[in-house]
Amino acid sequence: MVARDGSPVAIVGPLATSYTDAVDTATAHQYVVTAFDGGGNTAASTQVATTVSANPNLLAFGSTYAWWYQATDPAAGWQGDTYDTSGWQTGAGELGFGDTPKGTVITTAASPRPLTSYYRTTVTVTDPTAFKTIALDLIRNSGAVVYVNGVEVGRSNLPTGPITSSTYASSYPAAAQRHVPVRLEVPASAFRAGSNTIAVELHLNYKSQPTAGFDLKVTGLP
Repeated sequence: MVARDGSPVAIVGPLATSYTDAVDTATAHQYVVTAFDGGGNTAASTQVATTVSANPNLLAFGSTYAWWYQATDPAAGWQGDTYDTSGWQTGAGELGFGDTPKGTVITTAASPRPLTSYYRTTVTVTDPTAFKTIALDLIRNSGAVVYVNGVEVGRSNLPTGPITSSTYASSYPAAAQRHVPVRLEVPASAFRAGSNTIAVELHLNYKSQPTAGFDLKVTGLP
């Protein structure tokens, strides 16, 4: 018999060597396993305590970002923690233009349009050491660079080397790929305990590109 927090939750057969309990891992629990036979004899294990698992869901698709999409670049240091986003607009992902679904349409202007748009948000990681890596599931139409606390941690569909606002994405994704996330995995050590700034720049493949889109999900991996 398996008991959780003093109450029986399962009786398993004599050949069973394991039991999986569907339980909320955000709360610690106490388990005791008791063996018994047909004669009514019992022997209980010592009590075992579980540990609280860190919440791996750090940022969901559709979260809110401060964003900038203008003919002029944002001020230098826009990727950093202390950057002032006064004058930036805010909106929920997916952010972009020209197709659906969109949480925020960043422009309805005719082409040609600025090549690069910019996005910022924060995520709280209580204990980065609880994870081995952090998965960044990135929707990018067309190319993107991701920064954490001002440091680049990954890019997709962009050339190697220095990136500026005039850098073109390497290709324009096919329609079936424009809302499919690309996974980037970064060391958990890129994040610190507490608040972390995530900044992303999204690049078009050409200035008259008819659609654009950005969104991001961040998940801690054990």
